[in-house]
Amino acid sequence: MPTELGHREAAPASLAIARNQFLRLVDLAVPSVLADLRKQVFPQYRRATSHGSHADEAQAALHEAMHSWALRYNLDTEWVRTQALTTLRDWTVRSSAAGWQALPLGAGSPGPSFRWKNRPAVDQRRLAWLVAWQVQRHPLARIARAARVNPRFIRACLLNAARELGLPLRQRAPMLRQARVSGN
Repeated sequence: MPTELGHREAAPASLAIARNQFLRLVDLAVPSVLADLRKQVFPQYRRATSHGSHADEAQAALHEAMHSWALRYNLDTEWVRTQALTTLRDWTVRSSAAGWQALPLGAGSPGPSFRWKNRPAVDQRRLAWLVAWQVQRHPLARIARAARVNPRFIRACLLNAARELGLPLRQRAPMLRQARVSGN
């Protein structure tokens, strides 16, 4: 959980781009993620930032709502929660804003032509598979069938993509364990 509202940690440009791409794919594949952020967390954010007499209680309620939201979508990591807070702040300032507020790219950004490990055809697929696994909770076998790719390859891509993004893979992953057992 961020210690302060509005605290933002700058990520290296390539990591920020990959995380932005991941969040855009989450928004496209699972619109309920942002809808629930707006419906369930945004009211708590507005109360917590209104500087009322019950600021500590409002902060606690905001942290609880944010934590519940992040757990529900398997996005319980510091950078996603920080990004969600930034998005909430953006919604407060610009009522017309609808999507994720982009992560700062920092100086020397390579821009949108970033290629994850110089494999342009793989980066978007890996992110899409991670969204399908992590947020949509599709089984590994279903992702592999849809992609027409070996489940072991999907598993390796999921593990690498999650590690590179700093996103812990969802718990209770029976299909990952099954792929590991059948691969021996």
